[in-house]
Amino acid sequence: MDKSELRGIMRNLVIDQVQLIEQQDYLLKELSKEILLKKPLCVGLFSPLPNEINLNGILPILSTTAAYPRVSGNTLAFHKVTNLDELTPSPPYGICEPYAEAEIVKPDLIIIPGLAFTKEGVRLGRGKGYYDRYLNSDPCFTIGLAFSWQLLPQIPTNHHDVLIDKIITKN
Repeated sequence: MDKSELRGIMRNLVIDQVQLIEQQDYLLKELSKEILLKKPLCVGLFSPLPNEINLNGILPILSTTAAYPRVSGNTLAFHKVTNLDELTPSPPYGICEPYAEAEIVKPDLIIIPGLAFTKEGVRLGRGKGYYDRYLNSDPCFTIGLAFSWQLLPQIPTNHHDVLIDKIITKN
């Protein structure tokens, strides 16, 4: 199975919302512990798409700078965000992004979204390569938060794919 077929399967999964909320609570608690342990100066977060983990609840409790990605053309940049009012839906997908005028920062820890992950850190993204390009030019420590149904034994890879440093999941 190639990446495109796997993306189609993962996008079309019917997710039990009760299970999603239960696992999300667990993953956010584990992420909070990891952030306390790593003591990053700046954490890169992301705005969720449907059936992705919602990190918005962690922003108010961070004791460090938070940054959210903004896409311009084929480039991803992280902008400083102090509250959720500084995010606005952006076309074509309606993903909430910081305003273009927000300060650009370089996170030293980034929480990476994904459709699927392996225990070894292979990630299946949405296919545009934004995070891979960013991390190839500005490497930093990365964490993937995987719901139990997102953890797969193997995912096809390409030469430009960047491995995620740590995967947090609920078994």
